[in-house]
Amino acid sequence: MIASCIELNTPGSREIEFGGGDIVRIERSRNIKGGAILVQLTRFVPGEKAPTLQPHADSANDAEESQAPPPGKEFKDGDSFFLVSQHDVIFCSHGISKAKSNLYLQKFFVQAGFEEKVAYFDLNPAAKLDKLKLIKKHGVRSMELGASAFDLSMPKHEQKNWFTGAMSTAWSEIEAVIAKDESMEDQKYREDLLVNVEVRLDGNSYASQGAKNSMEHLAEWLLEDPEAPLSEFKIITRDNEAISSSDIRLQTRVKVQKQERSVEHNDMWSKMEVYFSDLKKQGLLEQ
Repeated sequence: MIASCIELNTPGSREIEFGGGDIVRIERSRNIKGGAILVQLTRFVPGEKAPTLQPHADSANDAEESQAPPPGKEFKDGDSFFLVSQHDVIFCSHGISKAKSNLYLQKFFVQAGFEEKVAYFDLNPAAKLDKLKLIKKHGVRSMELGASAFDLSMPKHEQKNWFTGAMSTAWSEIEAVIAKDESMEDQKYREDLLVNVEVRLDGNSYASQGAKNSMEHLAEWLLEDPEAPLSEFKIITRDNEAISSSDIRLQTRVKVQKQERSVEHNDMWSKMEVYFSDLKKQGLLEQ
């Protein structure tokens, strides 16, 4: 689907504007062997200026004046990168969140002529399910659950499941206070905020068996359900062992060549191809 849409368009025709005034587009793509495709999204805010400094300033304070981009240009304000191979996706964010990247692609597919129900999809992290053994062995003392404010700001009918639907009510009350600050951009700041809820036993060893069972069931849901909508979470067992989202998700850290204030897309894609190949060799894409 994504390959056929990209081939028929230019970067300019792939631009989609969001409520905060920022524009996201597919900047470039490349087909690779095995039917996979590499994609780069970029973001910019029309008319946005960049702060500048005066080298060797001899005044008490530098004015830090803002500078507009050259005529006909805009400053890039983030990227995200994909490797897509059928239902498997390797994703890396560099200024554009997973939530916004996901929403952009849905809107892009609709703009390209697909029905909404066909265009809808979600990016769900693959899990290392062996962590379930820790929970079954030691039980759960507490959980900290975090969802992206961007996800929670979606209309009720677009909420992914009961958790984001429930938390969005609390977030709307918090956001009403934030919105009083007129300097806050509508959607952009939401991408950098997490809304957390903590669930814990009232007493560790002395809590009722029913409460302990409930905690274990919720923890198992987090690890087993690919639809779990959490951006981050932390589970503490009753033996004080911590299990975080980074512990159970298939992910890695790589060093990528810089390009000005961004990253070099070819090097990023190369690192993603290597990681994807490693996952295939280990059989981790088949679990």
